[in-house]
Amino acid sequence: MFLKAIQLRRPELRDEVHALIARVHNEHPGVQLPLGEMVRLMGLRVAPEFQTQLNSRGLMLLGEDVFLNEGPEIRRPVVIKGLEAQLHMPIRLAGELERYAGAVQLSFLPEASIGLSRFPFQITLRHLDINHERIRVEVRGAQDFHISLD
Repeated sequence: MFLKAIQLRRPELRDEVHALIARVHNEHPGVQLPLGEMVRLMGLRVAPEFQTQLNSRGLMLLGEDVFLNEGPEIRRPVVIKGLEAQLHMPIRLAGELERYAGAVQLSFLPEASIGLSRFPFQITLRHLDINHERIRVEVRGAQDFHISLD
């Protein structure tokens, strides 16, 4: 059974997403982004102290065909749509990076991905597809998110 993706609108991210796509296509290999910026571009709003914690992990390196961020493990409670859950970010975030015309896809390794849990459920980030119209956040264990930039 396929669940319909959760639809969100974040038009305020449009210019930043377009700039990121251009950077990844024009500056590769070696684009570096603060991890907090990458999380925000996934459509998530985070508290200032969490943004600081994310950025303290260092930069996310977007290489020729891989991406990587290493830093202190993060485990913290978060509230999403009024529900409290536990966020887990392992010491190493990593996976494959693919470039397409006007788009970028990050495919996370299962052992090096962001997880979210609320007993008895576990959600893990699989893919992050970014293009000029939307961001698609594909997860294991729940519905995907489609974030419209219009």
